[in-house]
Amino acid sequence: MSFEFVHVLVIAYAVMGGVALVGYLPQMMAFWRNPMLCQEAPLMTWVMWTLQTIVFNLYALFVNKDVMYIATTTAFMLATIACTGLQIYGRWYAKKHDLHGRRATVIPFTGAPDPGSPLKPKPVGGEKKAA
Repeated sequence: MSFEFVHVLVIAYAVMGGVALVGYLPQMMAFWRNPMLCQEAPLMTWVMWTLQTIVFNLYALFVNKDVMYIATTTAFMLATIACTGLQIYGRWYAKKHDLHGRRATVIPFTGAPDPGSPLKPKPVGGEKKAA
């Protein structure tokens, strides 16, 4: 009985680790697409989460030494580092492009219009302004 329960727990741990990791993707995409969101999100909280996952990962590597725990903490650590890095980049991007107080009209690096932006991008080249 206990063997089956432990086996189910191991599978659940692996599956939920993957599910939780996928949960970071919408946050990463939001930080990437909207530099103004990066200014509204609490940077100190993300830094604390990042430091926390780094400590968890170091614990897994040097104390616990369980392969599944190491894999899970490494994935979470990389996800929080990515979110924190994107947030810092978004704050820098917003400051560089003077986006304070408004939402970006383009997606960083792509120049593509941000479909979620209430602002309309400026016309380019021979395009006429809408009346």
